[in-house]
Amino acid sequence: MGGTSFKDVVICQDEEAIDIILLPIHSDNGKKSKGHFTLGVFKLSSQEAWYFDSFRPKSGNYPRVFNRIRTALEAEIGQKFNLHKRAECNNLINFQKDGYNCGTNVLRICEEIFRHGKSKKLSRFDGDEERKRMSEILELMRNENWYEQWPETLQVKPSSSASSTISSTTSSSSITSATTVKSSSSSKLQLQRTVATSKIGKIRVESDTFGQINVPTDKYYGAETVRSIQNFKIGSEYPNVVIHAFGYLKKAAAIVNQDFGLDSKIAKAIIQAADEVISGELDDHFPLVIWQTGSGIQSNMNVNEVISNRAIEILGGKLGTKDPVHPNDHVNKSQSSNDTYPTAVHIAVGIGLKKQLIPALKKLRKALDEKAKEFADIIKIGRTHSQDAILLTLGQRFSAYVQQIDNGIVRVENTLPLVYQLAVGGTAVGTELTTHKAFAEKVAKIVGKFTALPFETAPNKFEALSAHNSIIEVHGALNLIAAYLMNIANDIRFLGSESQCGLGELSLPENEHGSSIMSGKVNQTECIALTISAAQIFINQVAVTVGASNGHFELNVFTPMMVRNVL
Repeated sequence: MGGTSFKDVVICQDEEAIDIILLPIHSDNGKKSKGHFTLGVFKLSSQEAWYFDSFRPKSGNYPRVFNRIRTALEAEIGQKFNLHKRAECNNLINFQKDGYNCGTNVLRICEEIFRHGKSKKLSRFDGDEERKRMSEILELMRNENWYEQWPETLQVKPSSSASSTISSTTSSSSITSATTVKSSSSSKLQLQRTVATSKIGKIRVESDTFGQINVPTDKYYGAETVRSIQNFKIGSEYPNVVIHAFGYLKKAAAIVNQDFGLDSKIAKAIIQAADEVISGELDDHFPLVIWQTGSGIQSNMNVNEVISNRAIEILGGKLGTKDPVHPNDHVNKSQSSNDTYPTAVHIAVGIGLKKQLIPALKKLRKALDEKAKEFADIIKIGRTHSQDAILLTLGQRFSAYVQQIDNGIVRVENTLPLVYQLAVGGTAVGTELTTHKAFAEKVAKIVGKFTALPFETAPNKFEALSAHNSIIEVHGALNLIAAYLMNIANDIRFLGSESQCGLGELSLPENEHGSSIMSGKVNQTECIALTISAAQIFINQVAVTVGASNGHFELNVFTPMMVRNVL
């Protein structure tokens, strides 16, 4: 179809998100193909595509434009479309009706496709050249993350020198009105989202030094966070404990900054918002992933934006205006991402070690000790090199496991003094630029009060920013504990192998089926899961070691990966 050109592209939207893209195409190759109309329909949620053809019912090939758009969309969503062909669709297509080539036809086809569905909304934008329109559509989809935030209306803005005509087409009751902007072929078109919706609500426009950007209205994050979402679409989200640790830090900073001129009304709003971050109430407003800039800049900005906008809301302001609470000037006052991120990491790791890991290890130690005493009089064969050796008691075997866990607890506790040292106050490179005297000491003391842990300011901020030796020390202890647990789990699962052909010295709980083909088979799944987890920790140790060794000059930029592996 060499003469094919775009006339309309129509987006069909339901109440939550756009799911349908309609690609109407017609040919103007002369009398022979006059009135020939084709339509591509792409349904994103189910990965289905329909091709409607009014002229060539037996044609084996899809139009070039249809295939290009289909290929590009498949690349975007990572799924192949299931194709359906609909030929001789003259009952749906009325090419010349009302003197308008495509609009009426598209609306009628929409009615047919959605006749059993809910009320739909349409937007249409016109272009001139096939290649230009296709590239504009796909560029907009990529740059503005359409698959998460679909537009409700699109405007085509011609340049100031171009003339334009605006007309409206109204559909039947099942489809709302749509506005078309027609521009001359020489116009330089600029696509602009005006009113938009996403799965979570409508969109507000915010701006930063890069320009304007759309942000969901029901989210407290802002422009910096959205840019990070667009730039880093890999990996999983941050552990929530890091975000909650940021809440402690920002709350403490607001309290201390009141002593250095921060308006008390603003400080109180920041403190209230920070408390909501700490409690987890605002977890849905922190969408960033681990694999981003390695110093955690976007994560700090995400926290600043969320607390700022929530504080603005508390004070009766408008989200996104940065007034009366500014994310940098107020929430981030006397701070830098370079010192706040490692500070939040130390807070999160300190809480995790002291309040989660050590209690869990002590609980495990108690259970093993109880078994050691219970098995004190059970005599079993000892094994060396996996061969029979001399006798010992099962209680003696388990006493070794108890001692291993005791050793692991000591090693974790030995890492805590350095973890309790906080980098806050060092700001950009460790020189404490933009901070006040005693700011670092006061913040660390208040964080310690909130967490009931002995946090203190790091004695050397340059080391605190550029090297994370305390983190690699922590993971070294975790790596050792993982080795202990691998040893214990393997011993227990081998001793628990069935008595007919295995060792059969332990009776393990039967929790689930062990085979889809061997009836009655049961596996030691808990032991296996523990050994798999230990194997991952061994690999994490390598990554943490590489990360800690890459503290180039005044800043380490592997911190998110390191804290992810530790936590």
